[in-house]
Amino acid sequence: MELRHLRTFRVVARTLNLTKAAAELHYAQSSVTEQIQALEAQLDTQLFDRSGRRIRLTPSGERLITYADRVLALVEEAKAAMEVDPGEPVGEIVVGALETLCIQRVPALFTSYRARWPQVRISVREGGRGELYGAVRRGEMDACLTFGAPPADPTLASEILAHLAGHGIAGHADLVAPAGEQGQPDRAADGRTGHLRGAGSLLTQGAVSP
Repeated sequence: MELRHLRTFRVVARTLNLTKAAAELHYAQSSVTEQIQALEAQLDTQLFDRSGRRIRLTPSGERLITYADRVLALVEEAKAAMEVDPGEPVGEIVVGALETLCIQRVPALFTSYRARWPQVRISVREGGRGELYGAVRRGEMDACLTFGAPPADPTLASEILAHLAGHGIAGHADLVAPAGEQGQPDRAADGRTGHLRGAGSLLTQGAVSP
């Protein structure tokens, strides 16, 4: 099954007009017809009803459009992935933070993070220290940002990201993540959590001290 046949099928399915589809695809109309016929022959089913003045999708065509969308979306996703530097993190990271950090510090941190590593999707959740630690422990978050005493839990480890003025004893922001073999915050294989460390200096910039 050729991708160009699926692309042609999808445009014809959307326009329900061979002339418009040919113009959009920059093909001759005969080429569009041939591609649809080739796809129908390969699938051994009729995708369009051509009996009336306008073509219509058959039930088989209705089913195929969903798969065509998924296949072509995956192709585009694969192409985008190949354009990314292998050393850059990709995927999604879920990070929790205390309310104070969410309001005054986190926006600058994650704005910088996204500018540097745009292939990573960031989800931020707000909560209390105990709630955040529990979520990291259960695997619901990749890491959390807190300040104060480190967690008294051997399965978690904390690392100072930045020193914050005006906090007294709790004068530093910490990255808390599942503990690795050396008792340090574990790093995901693609470096997503680890890259937060490099962006941690943003916590001390562009925000009003609490």
